[in-house]
Amino acid sequence: MDLVITNPDHKQSPTFTYQFTSPQITNIQPSKKGAGLELFVTGSQLSKDATFTIDGVKPMTATSTPNQLEDPNRGLYKSLTVTIQQPEKPDWSTKGQFTIINPDGRQSNTVPYNLGP
Repeated sequence: MDLVITNPDHKQSPTFTYQFTSPQITNIQPSKKGAGLELFVTGSQLSKDATFTIDGVKPMTATSTPNQLEDPNRGLYKSLTVTIQQPEKPDWSTKGQFTIINPDGRQSNTVPYNLGP
């Protein structure tokens, strides 16, 4: 996005280009939640209104709760708690490849999670 500031006297600043960054996942802590799954996701530029994919498929029952506000002007967070009530695939309850897609279409890195044995 290009930004130019115009003063009241109509003089303008040089053009400044601001580039929004994609969401970045640094860690996922999975846990069981009843028949579902809860993922505590940390990183940066995470939107509370994002959609999610596991193994490339969007879960139908995913909700997110934001934690640790990072950018109040854009509504971005450092962590989200993602709850999947009824995983569409049985494997999702134990392992998967998780990705976040912010409302602006920017996509995070894909990070594996594994509840382990």
